[in-house]
Parts: sequence; structure tokens; C-alpha cells
Amino acid sequence: MPEQILKSDSCLQDGTLIQSALSFYRLMVVWLVRLVGGFKMPLHSTCPTEFASMPEHFVEDAMELLIFASRIPKALDGVLLDDFMISL
Repeated sequence: MPEQILKSDSCLQDGTLIQSALSFYRLMVVWLVRLVGGFKMPLHSTCPTEFASMPEHFVEDAMELLIFASRIPKALDGVLLDDFMISL
């Protein structure tokens, strides 16, 4: 059992895997923002049906991955974080 835990920990701390996941979530965040009409303020008074029907965990998962990756040295090197930060 401890051997399996060590294997999963080493997989989760693989920089390439984390950067691939961050790239995917960055794409997803950009797509979600485009659903609501972009980064324009103020937001529209009505929410598009496509955006309203998205599960809440989409955004939560992206932010949790970002927090997790920030705790691993060099995991965020070379990752464009602008889209994540603007969507907060």
C-alpha cells in the first residue's frame, strides 16, 4: 500500500502532466469566458443558457489545480496564467 501511495504522489508531481492539465483547464476557462461574452465589464444582465447549464465543478477543478500546481516547485514555469487570473 505505501508503494502505491508513493507512485501516485510521483505521478501527481510530474511537471509535464501538470502543465498539460493546466493547458487544458486554461482552454476550458477561455471557452467559458467566451460563453458569457468575453472579459467585458459590466457583465450582461442575462446569463447565456449554455453557461448556466455548465456544472460548477468545472471552475472549481480549474482553480484547485492552479492552487495545487503553485505548491510544486517549477510546475508553473512556462504556463500562461493571464487567462486564469482574468477569470477570477
